[in-house]
Amino acid sequence: MGEPEHRRQPGASKGHLLSITVLTGVIVMALGAVTAVSVYLNRLGSSVEAMAQAVPLSDYSGRPHKRPQSDGMPLDYLVMVTDGTGGLASVHLVHLSASRDRLTLVGVPSDLAVGSHRLAQLYARDPSRAAQQVELLLQTRTDHQARLELERVTSVVDALGGLSLPAAHPAGAASDGRVSGRQVVDFVEAAAGGGERVDRVSDLVHGVLTRLGMTQAVANPYQFDNVLKALEECFVVDSSVTLTEFESILIESRVRADEIGTVTLRTAATGQVADPAALTALRAALAADDLSALSGPIAGSTAVSSTPR
Repeated sequence: MGEPEHRRQPGASKGHLLSITVLTGVIVMALGAVTAVSVYLNRLGSSVEAMAQAVPLSDYSGRPHKRPQSDGMPLDYLVMVTDGTGGLASVHLVHLSASRDRLTLVGVPSDLAVGSHRLAQLYARDPSRAAQQVELLLQTRTDHQARLELERVTSVVDALGGLSLPAAHPAGAASDGRVSGRQVVDFVEAAAGGGERVDRVSDLVHGVLTRLGMTQAVANPYQFDNVLKALEECFVVDSSVTLTEFESILIESRVRADEIGTVTLRTAATGQVADPAALTALRAALAADDLSALSGPIAGSTAVSSTPR
């Protein structure tokens, strides 16, 4: 008896075609995703390169040292926010954990007293002197420094189509809670004190980051490009920021906008000095690369309080 005849099973051809079609679709989608990520990174990198540059903070006697962690080196960026007059509105230390999965905004009020002067006064005399005092205050060496001009943020907010601030709604907000760029800046500048201004700036940063993701870039590339162009006009970064470093941070970071934490070093109504115990806790948390016990989601942040001496 001969070998049995091999017969093609009904539907086998269709099954193979279906598998090939699905595989082809997956490959196309994967290549499309890679292309989208590449375009996203390149566009963000181009914006960083287009920003105005300033001289990096020079070393000085007693400057804190970076503390490596078991999983790498944390990154700290010092951002000075200025108002319409060019004065210091608030200070923010942007702390990205060594594991790249936690991002915390540490806010320092501009009216905080350091020695015999307040930060805003030092900044008016010499911005680098104010930056030094923040590093010494927090005992944290910053990797890069930047200045954010608050007045220019109006164009960023408007390019995004308005923002809805999580903590409060300024007067004149639309029915969906969104406000224009001018309303956002006026809301920030109308803060009763330095601590409240820090909180409002943090809300503003959160709102922009929430909207400025890759999904938005792919869904509306024209708007995304307009937002980045507006951002280019807002920032002055130190010249030591490299495109390679910036792209690697974006690739390594695993932080979602709704996971950004915030902690504000508040000051009292009089005295404008930080509480020693609270400041010690903040310094220890930065040194340990873990601010989770002090910070929370940006919409419900936990403040580090302070009292006058």
